[in-house]
Amino acid sequence: MISDEMATVNSGVSEKVTLALFGVGRIGSVHLKSIARHPRIHLKYLVEEAVDLAKKALNDVGLEHVSIVNFKGVSQVLEDKSVQGVVVCTPTSTHQKVVTQALRAGKAVFCEKPVAHNSEAADECYKVAEECKLPLLCAFHKRFDPTFGAIIKRSRDGEIGQIRYIKTTLRDTMDPSFPGLSTLGGCFLDLALHDVDLACACIGEFPTTVSGDGHAFAKDIEKNKDFDQAIANLKFPSGALATIEMSRFCNYGYDQRLEVWI
Repeated sequence: MISDEMATVNSGVSEKVTLALFGVGRIGSVHLKSIARHPRIHLKYLVEEAVDLAKKALNDVGLEHVSIVNFKGVSQVLEDKSVQGVVVCTPTSTHQKVVTQALRAGKAVFCEKPVAHNSEAADECYKVAEECKLPLLCAFHKRFDPTFGAIIKRSRDGEIGQIRYIKTTLRDTMDPSFPGLSTLGGCFLDLALHDVDLACACIGEFPTTVSGDGHAFAKDIEKNKDFDQAIANLKFPSGALATIEMSRFCNYGYDQRLEVWI
């Protein structure tokens, strides 16, 4: 989802904000729908190698007069002073480069999670954002879910007492033959970090110990040296524990749960 914080960068209350969207794959198409619905956003560029895919995506949401640019022509986008921000939905391995280039070009950045493929690269992205005095927002959308947000607030306000244990469930369904699966960074980086963020937000601490394991039941996922069923265990300085259970398969739909025990 595109936040109002992005929509107010370098703009007045009622002015439109001009953006460029990088990537329109699985998650990029989700953000494109949000952009198309937002009355204060003008999408000027869509940066995508697959031109036919980009044309179809724009047509599906009813957006016209959007320039489709491949990555070789990205300088055209970044040098355009009318572009105030970019939304990054490219493969994880490209995030650091796209994010830092956009920031150094004077653009605010909204990046799909994770910001980078490892913690050192992520730190570098935020360091550049600070140097450029520009916002770098990461898409941890679960914080903004009303039910999860209420639990986080009650936990941080001390309303529910000392937290002893947090259990999260994250079950999604993805075709194991999905061609972009190998670019997502693996089960833990692609799925678990959402719920790690939730646990940290509830407890107000970062874990001191982390362990995990998983298994690939689907052969296509096994070929990528990834898991489709996994679990992560966290322990926090206060003594609180957290278990994150995640799966690439959910026959009954989309299952997201957060339990906080005291």
